[in-house]
Amino acid sequence: MTFTITVTDDGDAEGDETIALSLSNVTGGATLGDPSAATATIVDEESLVQFTTDAQAANEDDGDITVTVERIGATRGAVTVDYATADGSATVADSDYTAAMGTLSWADGESGTKTFTVSPTADDEFEDDEMFSVALSNPANATAGATTALGTPNSQTVTLSNDDDAIAGSVQFSAADYSALESDGTITITVTRTGGDDGAITVDYATTDGSATAGSDYTAATGTLSWDDDNADPMTFTVDVVNDAALEDSETVALSLSNPTGGATLGTPAGSTLTIADDDTALRLSADAYTAAEADGMVTITVERIGDTTAAASVDYATMDGSATAPANYTAATGTLNWAAGNADPMQFVVMLVDDNDANVDRDFRVRLSNPMPATGASVVAPQTATVTITDDEDKISFASATASVTEGAGQVVLSVVRSGSGNGAVSVTVSTANESATAPGDYTATNVTLSWADGETGAMAVNVPIIDDQSEEAAETFTVNLSNATGGIPIGEIDTATVTISDNDQAGFVLAESGNGTSLSEGGAADTFTIALATQPTGTVTVTIAPPERVTADPETLTFTAANWDQPQEVSVQIGDDGVRQANRTASATITANSAADDNYDGLTETVTVAITDAGAVETLSGSSGSLGVPLLALLGLAAWRRRRRS
Repeated sequence: MTFTITVTDDGDAEGDETIALSLSNVTGGATLGDPSAATATIVDEESLVQFTTDAQAANEDDGDITVTVERIGATRGAVTVDYATADGSATVADSDYTAAMGTLSWADGESGTKTFTVSPTADDEFEDDEMFSVALSNPANATAGATTALGTPNSQTVTLSNDDDAIAGSVQFSAADYSALESDGTITITVTRTGGDDGAITVDYATTDGSATAGSDYTAATGTLSWDDDNADPMTFTVDVVNDAALEDSETVALSLSNPTGGATLGTPAGSTLTIADDDTALRLSADAYTAAEADGMVTITVERIGDTTAAASVDYATMDGSATAPANYTAATGTLNWAAGNADPMQFVVMLVDDNDANVDRDFRVRLSNPMPATGASVVAPQTATVTITDDEDKISFASATASVTEGAGQVVLSVVRSGSGNGAVSVTVSTANESATAPGDYTATNVTLSWADGETGAMAVNVPIIDDQSEEAAETFTVNLSNATGGIPIGEIDTATVTISDNDQAGFVLAESGNGTSLSEGGAADTFTIALATQPTGTVTVTIAPPERVTADPETLTFTAANWDQPQEVSVQIGDDGVRQANRTASATITANSAADDNYDGLTETVTVAITDAGAVETLSGSSGSLGVPLLALLGLAAWRRRRRS
């Protein structure tokens, strides 16, 4: 007898499987024979191909990566499967690995594993871990009725671990020097990252004064520049420049980098210099004084341009009368000087002079610059105005100066008389003094001399006038010195008279003389004396009052000085009586006061004399082993003892 078992073809590769068969419950007297149990084996006709693991990792520098694929299940039939790599964060394009693809094969009846390799690229770049994947596809079995499918896992992730050190690189200025014009306003400074871009980094920047000053020449700048990982792009910061109108030399600002982070280092240059060039232009006269002779006919005035010359510039000029006037002595001149862009050459203008053939003094006029253009960026700087002296070139004799000053104590005043011109022929001139508020012989010695120049001789000669040093205090006084009687056909120039001012060197005051080392008095002792005289001759009567200190008498208390006896010392006697009061030695002052209705220099003048006063009652003492006791103290002690005896 038979029975059947239906087997399910599930399509799974699961290997051969068994079913246990058994006989039981025999009836009718029959018995179970041998075997009463059996095993039915279900032979699996399906197989699977799959990776042995779904992921693996390797270092870039480990070399080829081995990938293992296994065949499990039935072994009937020859089996093949395709494999291929696919990009993830690791890519073939970035040269992270070499793409791999192919087919693995198992023979009929063969199981187990097959392998293939994938080659990673060993670079020197620091980077994050990256991954790619490999996948199986197209499983096939060559035997009819036998099947092969993809098992799990049929995809594998391969992680490439970075084994390179991070290289953050260095940061530095793009140049050791930067330059800008004031008018640029804002200057951009560039900082570069080189030698590596691994990791995020930062660096601080700052400006410090060089010859430029923050606030007036530029705005101080500080801050931090940041780079992300893999970023090596240049970074920038700005410095604001002040565009002032001052004409100045180029000025500098120091730039510095510091505190790099993220493993970065400071490269070269880590310090740089920003030079701010002045773009202002200035116009000025080449000198503050010019000289020309009448006979020259003209004087040439030079105007300079300094500073920036990038733009065109212009300035107006004009003449102005001084002691020389137009049109009598020169021809007034006005106009404009123009410079083209880039032109820094000096410009000139001419002023015509008048030669009048008269013997006169040197005269002068002025030239002035104004209205610089362009209005922004151009200025006129010193010297903006200059004096032009026209020297008289006619033959003449003249004082070198119309005035002279001298003090009484100088002894003399020296005047210079000048012969100018061609020097043709011998000439002479008389020089004589004349009183004004100063009179001879009291204030100076009258002088009358003749000065002579030989043929061909020109130049200065000196005239000395003695000055009298009197003892009178007085206001400044003047006298004149005059030229006359010129011979040889030469005229006397415009300065034919010189005024001399004599300044007084005397000062009102007292002349005090004390006996010994000073004025000293003892109470009840002898008198001491001192004398008083005036330092200068007064213009009228001076009354001197002596006010002695307390308990001191002065004799006399009033002295009288006149213009006749002002320098004769008058004696004052001082004395002090004994007041019987014992006290310390001391000093006091006697006040001396002058009064004069006729001489303001003396009226109210004061002085003091110090008087040293010694007390007449010296304190007596008793000496013993316990010290000394003064007589007054002993007297008090005795009185106290007497009072105690009275009470007892």
